[in-house]
Amino acid sequence: MDKIYNIKTAWSRLSWRMRNGKFEPNNDDKEALKFIGNYVNNEMSQEPQHNYHFAKLYVFVYFNLMIRYDNDNKICEKEIEKILELPLEHHIEKFKMQMNLKEFNDMASFLNLKDNHKSINAVLNSEMTVEETNEKIKDIEKHNKEILSDKQNQDVFVKSINSWSFDDIWKKLIKNINYFSNQYSNVK
Repeated sequence: MDKIYNIKTAWSRLSWRMRNGKFEPNNDDKEALKFIGNYVNNEMSQEPQHNYHFAKLYVFVYFNLMIRYDNDNKICEKEIEKILELPLEHHIEKFKMQMNLKEFNDMASFLNLKDNHKSINAVLNSEMTVEETNEKIKDIEKHNKEILSDKQNQDVFVKSINSWSFDDIWKKLIKNINYFSNQYSNVK
């Protein structure tokens, strides 16, 4: 039999063997039973095993959601479910937008457009989809082009909103994840 990779294959293995009349356990059966035992022990453990750092981040996110949602556990748990159900690409895209917003804000400040950038901040902090967010940002870009009369300032300003690409952000995040993973691998 193939290696026991998860609880379902371990349980299927033992169920199949027990339905076939006489049952004398072989090595695969023993491996399946051992896997189930380890799984149950890990589930019953009060200490996160292999995801200790994930557990820390989970608690941190949960805590901040408790503040945001006035200590409503149900809402916080649903928000965490939403976060985890979304594809990683969605979160990277939002991160990219935030990095581009920083560039945009820096340029807006440099050009003394102090109030115009707040509208993009509100868009990024909304519950909009990535597509809706991109569409709103395009509308804001159009509005800013109308405000800016100097062509050179206009070009620099509009380019600032697209300073970071998805690939740039992905590389930056992977570098940081690997750094922190290595830096804190022995820290509990």
